[in-house]
Amino acid sequence: MKPFLTLITFICILNLSTKAQFADYYSAGNWGTFLYGVSNGSVDSSLKPVAITINGSDANSLNSNVYTDFLITAEVSGAWSFSWEYNTTDGNGGADPAYVYINGVRTQLTNNSSPNQVGNYAGIVNAGDIIGWGVNALDDCCGSGNLTISSFLAPGVILPVKMTSFTAKPVGKLIQLSWMTATEANSDRYEIERSTDGSKFEKIGTLKAAGNSTQNQQYAFNDFAPINDANYYRLRQVDKDATATYSKIVMVKFSNAAAITAYPNPAKDMININIGAVKMSQKETISLFNIQGKLLETRKVSLQASTNNIQWNVSGLTAGQYYFKIGTNATPVPFMKN
Repeated sequence: MKPFLTLITFICILNLSTKAQFADYYSAGNWGTFLYGVSNGSVDSSLKPVAITINGSDANSLNSNVYTDFLITAEVSGAWSFSWEYNTTDGNGGADPAYVYINGVRTQLTNNSSPNQVGNYAGIVNAGDIIGWGVNALDDCCGSGNLTISSFLAPGVILPVKMTSFTAKPVGKLIQLSWMTATEANSDRYEIERSTDGSKFEKIGTLKAAGNSTQNQQYAFNDFAPINDANYYRLRQVDKDATATYSKIVMVKFSNAAAITAYPNPAKDMININIGAVKMSQKETISLFNIQGKLLETRKVSLQASTNNIQWNVSGLTAGQYYFKIGTNATPVPFMKN
C-alpha cells in the first residue's frame, strides 16, 4: 500500500503545482497593466508562469499616489492565495508601498520596517471582482519599489465553456467583438460588458449561448456606441443554473472624429467645410490655422446626425496655405487661398 499512497500524494502535489502559477485564463498576457498619475512603472513577466514582478516608479520625482496596477477579472468565486517578495532602493517599505488590489481597494502588504520584505496572502473573492497587485511610487526620489508575486493560486473550476478566442476591433463607426468556443455545456447566455478604465464595467448587450456543443461556435456583437478613446470589453458567461464566469479583458481604441473636407480648393472668397455624418447631434469647435500653426479663428458649430455643410468666409486672408481642424485631435484639412 505504501507505494500506492506515495503515488497518490505525488499526483495531488503535481495537480496543485500546475494551478499555482500564471497559466491558462490567468496567464500573464491576460492581465492588464494600468498606470496612474505620472507613473512609468512596468511589469516583468519573464519568469512566467512561475512569477511576475511589478516595478513601481515615477521617474525620480516627488509625487503622491502614483500607482502601477496589474489586474484581471476573477473568473469564478473562491479562495485565492499567493506569496510575495518586496525590495526597494528608495528607503524602506513605506517609501514605495506594495499592495493587493480588490475592486479598487488597495490594501498595503508592506510596512515601514525594511527595504526587503516577504509574506503570504490568502483571501476570498467573487466572480467578476477585479483583483491584482501594485506598487505606489509615492516617494520615488531615490529609487523604485519592486513586488514579486509567486505561488499564485487562483480560484478555479472546470469551465462549462472552453473559449478559444476573444477579440475586438474598430470597423467604421462601431466596434466589432467576436469570440469562439470549442465546447459548451449547459451555457445559457453571454453578457457583453464595457468599461472606460478597465475596472468598472457595465452591461451593453446579451447574446444567447449554444447550450451544449462539441463543435466550434462563433459569436459576434457590435457596439454601435463606443467610447471615443479606450474601450475595455469582457464577457460574462452565464450557465442555465445561473453560475457565471468571466472572460479576459480586451482593449481597443476608437475615434469618432467625423470625416472633413474643404472645397473649392484653392478658395477665393468662400469655402465649404463638409463634415461627414456623426453618430448623434453634437457640438464641436472648428479651428482655422495658418501654415505656421497659428490659430486664426474658431467657430462653435452644432453638428447633426447627417452630412453637415458649413460655409466659411476666407476673403480677408492673404494668399497662402491654411488648414482647418474639427475638435482637438482631428487630422488637419489643408486648403489654398488665392
